[in-house]
Amino acid sequence: MKRLFPVLFLLSPALGAKPGEVAILPFPGLPPGALEVASDLPLLLAPQASDGGVVLVAVEVPPRFPPGSYRVCLGPVGGEALCREVTVEALAKLRAKVPGEAVGGSLRLALKNEGNLPLRVWLSPAEGSEVFFPPLALSLLPGEEGEAELSLSGFGLLRLRVASEAGEAFYLVRVRPEGGKPLPYTLSGLLEGGYALGTGTSLRLALEGALSREARLARKTSPQGKPQGSSRTQGVSAFHEARDAVRTGLPPPPTPPDQLQGVPRPPRYPQPEQDARGKGKP
Repeated sequence: MKRLFPVLFLLSPALGAKPGEVAILPFPGLPPGALEVASDLPLLLAPQASDGGVVLVAVEVPPRFPPGSYRVCLGPVGGEALCREVTVEALAKLRAKVPGEAVGGSLRLALKNEGNLPLRVWLSPAEGSEVFFPPLALSLLPGEEGEAELSLSGFGLLRLRVASEAGEAFYLVRVRPEGGKPLPYTLSGLLEGGYALGTGTSLRLALEGALSREARLARKTSPQGKPQGSSRTQGVSAFHEARDAVRTGLPPPPTPPDQLQGVPRPPRYPQPEQDARGKGKP
């Protein structure tokens, strides 16, 4: 900053500005005549002379300018100068580019420090993530860009946590095996209900694994309770319906009663003999 002599008079209060903004500073009470200006910030508008009224000075706060107080001075040539202070605010800002899907065992993401403070960035799997990787930390100076490559373990849904002085953010990434094949899953079933209760029998199938989605199928016997076909046919049909339900995101279609396969016939209980009056015989 160029010094103005013989006297520096500081105007108050200080003006606050964020990185990337333009500050307009008024200087009242300057005598008419030629002016000279000195500034710690880049000048956008530097008046050359005063007509005795208010003189405006425009300064720019660069996006990566360090936080602190900076002085802007204006005065007649060889005379008393007036100074104003501009307080540049601290800004912690991180931009992360994270792809929504990754194939194979690695994930690459781009990071950029868009503030005026140095940042320490931590990358880690968040709670509930189905995919894991060793936590990673890196430092970024103001305006600096960096890349991080994560070595992933497992497939499914990755919940990625990105934390720094700018705060924390969470990203969801679908991780698929090499070649982009469908995610592995398992299908488990539970047979419940009973004929003695008159409710029939239902088969509930749960789809478990990386998809984290449940498919339910209910199958009941025909009114006559006569099973048809084999249990293997029923299991294969239920499996395909559950698989299609997960792919489309829709519940599987109901199964007609006459297509129930492999269900045992309910037991029949002997009825006591009755006499002509409708009472049971001993």
